[in-house]
Amino acid sequence: MEIYVDDEAKLTLHGLVQHYIKLKEEEKNRKLNDLLDALDFNQVVIFVKSVSRAAELDRLLIECNFPSICIHSGMSQEERFVLLDVGRC
Repeated sequence: MEIYVDDEAKLTLHGLVQHYIKLKEEEKNRKLNDLLDALDFNQVVIFVKSVSRAAELDRLLIECNFPSICIHSGMSQEERFVLLDVGRC
C-alpha cells in the first residue's frame, strides 16, 4: 500500500495487516482475545462504534493482560496526547 502526503512525500506502511471477521455481537470479545493470543504483533488498533464500547473493550483487554490505551471522541486532543505519551489511561 502506498500513501502520498502533500503529493510529494511517500508514506509506506510495511507489514500492515488488516483482519475482518463478521461475527454475532456475543462472539466478538472471545474471537478478539483468541486473535490477540495467536497473532505476533507490536501494535494493534481496534476501532469500535461507541465510547461505551471503547471503554468496555479497554477494560476487557486489561483483564486479559493486554496493554491497552482507550482513546475516544469524548476526550480533548490534549488528553489523547497525554495518554499516548504515558502509554496507559
